[in-house]
Amino acid sequence: MFIAGGSAKLVANHHVLAFHFTGEIVSLLCQSDGDFRLAALSDLELVVFSADEFLDVAQADPKMLRSVIAISLQALERSRTKMMRLGHKTARQRVADFLHSMAERMHDATKGQCELELPMSRRDIGESLGLTIETVSRQFTELRELGLIETTGRSGVRIPDLRALSTEAGQ
Repeated sequence: MFIAGGSAKLVANHHVLAFHFTGEIVSLLCQSDGDFRLAALSDLELVVFSADEFLDVAQADPKMLRSVIAISLQALERSRTKMMRLGHKTARQRVADFLHSMAERMHDATKGQCELELPMSRRDIGESLGLTIETVSRQFTELRELGLIETTGRSGVRIPDLRALSTEAGQ
């Protein structure tokens, strides 16, 4: 599937595995041992296609094949980074890293300031990071008190200095 617009979460057995945004390719493998599904977080526009047919087309076009490989490698790197984040970071570092990652993925921002409208709930964030909703909320408060983020409403997050947030995330 190609996400032509909007955002979604990938869920398996009632656990959030990943978040996906406009321009990303999502593969849902048909497996009997997992209940994998894509759930919309906002209005969602999908282009659905068979993986085998897509790979046949991509194989005939070197530029498309290179793009598919690059997208796959980015997804693999995100998964590896997430595994490291879950295993070796404090709760505050996990949340700071998550917000920094969202700035990169949603706005291609790595320095300066950034404003986000997070489409996912605090509960979804917690599930994806291995934290409770209360811990996520507490970490948002602590990051706000440190001046690393500003929040508005349920989903608005302003990051005044992405490098400072990156440092807090242990990057």
